[in-house]
Amino acid sequence: MEEKKPQYLMHKLMGYKELEAFTAQKRAGSNAAYFEQLAEFTEAAPTIVASLAAPSDNDELESFLRRINTLQKRLLAVGSPTLLWLAEKAVASARSGNCAKCEDEIFILDTRVKALCAQLEEAKGEPAAGERSASDAPAAAPPQVAEGGSRPQAPIKPELFEKLDILIENFEVDDALAMLRSLMAFTYNRSIDAALAAIYGSLAKFDYEKSSILIKRLIEVTKQAVADTGKTDKKRILAIDDVPDVLNTVKSVLKDNYAVYGVTNHMAALKFLTSNTADLILLDIEMPDMDGFALLGIIRKIKAYETTPVLFLTGNVSVENIKKAHGAGGNDFMKKPIDAQVLLAKIGKYLA
Repeated sequence: MEEKKPQYLMHKLMGYKELEAFTAQKRAGSNAAYFEQLAEFTEAAPTIVASLAAPSDNDELESFLRRINTLQKRLLAVGSPTLLWLAEKAVASARSGNCAKCEDEIFILDTRVKALCAQLEEAKGEPAAGERSASDAPAAAPPQVAEGGSRPQAPIKPELFEKLDILIENFEVDDALAMLRSLMAFTYNRSIDAALAAIYGSLAKFDYEKSSILIKRLIEVTKQAVADTGKTDKKRILAIDDVPDVLNTVKSVLKDNYAVYGVTNHMAALKFLTSNTADLILLDIEMPDMDGFALLGIIRKIKAYETTPVLFLTGNVSVENIKKAHGAGGNDFMKKPIDAQVLLAKIGKYLA
């Protein structure tokens, strides 16, 4: 893949709904490293999925989990959150012993993996001369990440994004892309980094309407972020529990010392964690659709949260649950209903 023109190829990949190509490219460190991961994925992923079968006993479950974990690592490397989630659904069904549901999810996963691999193979081919139209061609090369390098931190300045908005409104695409590349050479925060990448992708496809909508949203977000700066330097805590009363209790106990955010399901939790930051996570064990152990398995696959303190909350205290909590990568365990002093002490221990 690296032999193809990186400008054209990255443009194609950024258009695929199954891929967060630019984010994954930044994680890989360079276009060349990312293209190599894509090539390895295309070669290995269909074989891995073909080897998956719904397990009928513990031995088969262990083998199944090893294989699908290998697949998940590759999905994470190429930036495919949708397929990663489909794989996690198959894991949840396998763990619960629902073989029929697991087989259905493996079939869907197999279909989607094959479709993505077919797209990646097609993307390798360079278009014939004159084949690309103005609306299909990238306006400029995607921003590059230096080999082994990292972007310096930059302050959030809404006026910079307002200047970008003016360029977009005046259809000055070359200047707008040049300014975007300059802005993307720095790191701001996850929300703004992701927004800049989305604006770049839209503008490179000459989608001015979408670019304009995205930049206006970004301006509002950054203005709020600037307004919030200095108000608090509190550590951020994400509480995940399907019972709103529990979240209200947590917020009430912690609001004076921490910035607390609450969500009631796994999808909202993952959306928050991939677009914001959290210094500590409070995680309920028993939730509909996905339990806390499975959700933590996904969270630990996100590089930024590999070592983030996670405290499990549960009304079902048992030796088995305590073992599972630590085995899943949890740092501590707390009984519900919540004791305010105990909660404050445990959080203080990890966020001292």
